[in-house]
Amino acid sequence: DIVLGTNESEINRIGCPLYILYQFCKPEYVHKVDKPVSAVPSGNVCAIIRQCHENSFRNFFIDTLMRYGIDVDMGGLYRNNTGHIISGDWHSPALQDFQAQYKCILALENGVDEYYISEKIINPLYAGVVPIYYGCPRVGSYINEKRIICVSESNYMDAIEEIQKLLLDNNKFLEMVRQPVFIRPYTDIIDDIIARIRSRIATISL
Repeated sequence: DIVLGTNESEINRIGCPLYILYQFCKPEYVHKVDKPVSAVPSGNVCAIIRQCHENSFRNFFIDTLMRYGIDVDMGGLYRNNTGHIISGDWHSPALQDFQAQYKCILALENGVDEYYISEKIINPLYAGVVPIYYGCPRVGSYINEKRIICVSESNYMDAIEEIQKLLLDNNKFLEMVRQPVFIRPYTDIIDDIIARIRSRIATISL
C-alpha cells in the first residue's frame, strides 16, 4: 500500500502537504486568495488555538510577543482572552471572518515535519491577512515567503521585529497581502504526487 503523509520514505510513504487535501476537498475556497485586498483590518494579531503543551515553542513565542508589547487576541479554547470561543471547525466561515479582522494571524503548526503544512496557514491567506508561520521548513516550496512571516526557534526575534514594522505601516501590510500566494497551482502539485505514486508502485512491483 502507498500512504500519503507529512514525511516521505523510500518504501511506501509519499510526502503530501496537508493543505493540498484541504484545497481538494474545498475547491470553492481557492479563488479567495485572488481577491484584491484594499482595506486594512483594525485588529493587530490574533490566534485560535485549541490546546498547547506548556513547554512548546508556540507557548514561548506567544509569551515573547506579549513581552515586546504585541498583544495577541486569543479566540480559541487555549488562553482565551476575547470573552468568547470562535465556533466552527477547520474550514468554518466564522473562523475566517474572525481572522479577517486582524492584520496578522499566528499560524503555528502542532509540529514540524517535512510536508506538514496545514489549514493553519491557508485560512489566514484566504482571509486576506498575514500568517505568522511556524512549522514546515519546506513551506517556501509551496507558498510565497513574501506573503507570510516565517518564525522559528532560531529567528523569532527577527520575526518579532518584522511584525512590529508591519503593524505600524499600513502600506507595508497592503504590499504584503497583495503578493501572489502560491508558488504552484495545487492541481500541478496533485499531478506531481500522482506521478510519484505511480513511480513508487512500479518500483515496488519489480
